[in-house]
Amino acid sequence: MSAIAIFYFFAGQQVGYCYFRRLIIEGWYYISSCTDG
Repeated sequence: MSAIAIFYFFAGQQVGYCYFRRLIIEGWYYISSCTDG
C-alpha cells in the first residue's frame, strides 16, 4: 500500500469511516461514500 493510499485511508476514516473499494482489483484506490458500511 502506497503512502498516498494510507493517507486517504486515515483521512477517510476521520470524515465518516470511508473505505477503499476495489483496492487490489482495479489497481487504484477508490473511496466509497462515507457511512457506506
